[in-house]
Amino acid sequence: MEAALAAAYQHSRRRLLLLDYDGTLAPFAAHAADARPQPRLLQLLHTLCADTHNAVVIVSGRNHEELEAWLGPLPVSFIAEHGVFIREGGSWRATLKTDQRWKPPVRQAMQAAVQALHKTYVEEKSAGLVWHWRQADPMAAKAVAAALLVQLQPLARKHNLIILIDSKNIDVRPAGTDKGQAAQHWLTGKPWDFILAAGDSVTDEDLFAAMPAHAFTIKIGPGQTAAQSRLPSPRAFRALLQRLAGADFPSLQV
Repeated sequence: MEAALAAAYQHSRRRLLLLDYDGTLAPFAAHAADARPQPRLLQLLHTLCADTHNAVVIVSGRNHEELEAWLGPLPVSFIAEHGVFIREGGSWRATLKTDQRWKPPVRQAMQAAVQALHKTYVEEKSAGLVWHWRQADPMAAKAVAAALLVQLQPLARKHNLIILIDSKNIDVRPAGTDKGQAAQHWLTGKPWDFILAAGDSVTDEDLFAAMPAHAFTIKIGPGQTAAQSRLPSPRAFRALLQRLAGADFPSLQV
């Protein structure tokens, strides 16, 4: 895979790179707020962006305020909160209007899960809520997550919400967009001769499914996927990007 990808990259002039953040560019942290990009990752992204043949889009479930604070100075575009917000040319815009009345009952259910299970917490987004259990006992988390899902499902039906069980979290957001739909903003009518999409989670499967046949798709880590190829870790993926970019600094550390 890497040889074919490198050859296609080197011989192309209009490249689109659609890159997930957590679990793809950066390793997971115990707390989501602790996954701030390290200087060498910023340097790698800067190197990719400095190539005028590249358009780099960070495709993330994170809220747009956090992405702006961490990566905003870079000349990259963003898909935030799974497509609810987009930044292109330095300006953010919402892709859909959301009714926030669903949040209080969902937040209440998630806070009850926090009370029931030590080392869990709720992440608040502009258009979503996420219950995280990365640091919790996995067997206890399985039982609490199952109980939480029972509470969330009728709320999802009532308020037209999407519930996703992702990388040790339960993510709730309004229906109406996903990473694949949001990526169409860059895919439609654009003459890309090289496209790379990379991600690690179930939310990235929507991105992979939206890719044209000639695109390169890479799943980071374990799990079923529609991606063409797989790499074991963010470290391995960053090393691949370094080779593509011709970066001359040492391999990044996990």
